[in-house]
Amino acid sequence: MSLLFETIACIQHFYPLGLYEPDDKVYYAYPGMLERKKIIADNIYDQGVFEHRWVAFCDIVARITGRKVIGTTYGITSGYSAFIEAGRCGDSIDELHFFQSLLGPYYAVIGVNRQVRDDRDNRFQPIVSYTTSPTGAIQDVFLSVSEAIARKFESAFLPYSVYSVPVQGLIVDAYSRNRTIFHGLFNNLLEFNVLVQGDTDYVVEF
Repeated sequence: MSLLFETIACIQHFYPLGLYEPDDKVYYAYPGMLERKKIIADNIYDQGVFEHRWVAFCDIVARITGRKVIGTTYGITSGYSAFIEAGRCGDSIDELHFFQSLLGPYYAVIGVNRQVRDDRDNRFQPIVSYTTSPTGAIQDVFLSVSEAIARKFESAFLPYSVYSVPVQGLIVDAYSRNRTIFHGLFNNLLEFNVLVQGDTDYVVEF
């Protein structure tokens, strides 16, 4: 429970919960939002810092796992993110995604299963399920990446049961309301309307 309360307090610090109308300048003038903007600029837009902190870390993950790391840190986002392909069987692809928040000492790791599908001339890879604890094809890389990110950033692992909690009044962008703790602390790359496998309360400590 303490992790849940800590993360909600972190979100309350940075976001003016419930205070938002489209194009509302008051929302973006909130002290926490201004602080968040500066943190993002200092850690992502500053290319030197970004490469030193995150790109170099992804290189470490690539060496540890022996797999290529794909960066997914895009735009105005509250955290670093990347993934590796953990396994492939026919049209089924297992990926391991990992996230480090810039707003607090928290990280998340999750398995993502995609299914390759063809629709006439297009091929796409929709998400089929999430795996929230180390098991199956992602077990070894899940633990290796978790340990690496915990030691590098001195962060606490957030379980799915915490970061999937919706926060009433949380607006991360102009297109969505009542987003989750995950969206507030990391980015918008996960949605919470797919099958979930594994232990959603799983926590790993190093």
